[in-house]
Amino acid sequence: MVRIDDPRAPVLLDRWGTDVDRGDVTAALASAEVIYEEVFTTAPVTNNPMGLFATVARWDGARLTVHDSTQDPMNVRRALATVFSLPETDVRILVPYLGGGFGAGLRAWPHVILTALAAKVVGHPVKLVLTRPQMFTSVGHRPETLQRVRLGATDDGRLVAVNHECISTIGALDDGGVNPVTAVTGNALRLPERRHT
Repeated sequence: MVRIDDPRAPVLLDRWGTDVDRGDVTAALASAEVIYEEVFTTAPVTNNPMGLFATVARWDGARLTVHDSTQDPMNVRRALATVFSLPETDVRILVPYLGGGFGAGLRAWPHVILTALAAKVVGHPVKLVLTRPQMFTSVGHRPETLQRVRLGATDDGRLVAVNHECISTIGALDDGGVNPVTAVTGNALRLPERRHT
């Protein structure tokens, strides 16, 4: 296993376009009267709700209806439409009750696609409920992070610059997402001089 700070770990720069570099952060930090600098780490977390994830899929000709415990039905709709070469208007996602999700329900995980595929193959509705061990191994987690934060402020406490850098882990085969830790920095702080990567 390669740890987040292992020099052998490959580093992928932000391929998803979430980095922000606005203003002259270096100059603003250099002229700040007070500098706060810290390194923070967060451990990986399996955000595993008590309720097991379940999916029911039913085909009516070329139209697909899925009952799923997802936090993002539009994302699941797009994914299923792509996988089965359907227009999105022919895919209906129903979420009558979510229960807990905690971020684990934000994607169309393999069990959702497999349920829809099984229903298509057998020609009848199919229900799939993940087991507890499957919840820990097949629906993702919050990755480990290593964050470096530099804040520049005036003596009276007015923030003038922020530099927030984050490295987070990603699965060896995962190229579809990013842990947007630093995106929150840009949303929370409206500064002319800010960098979050």
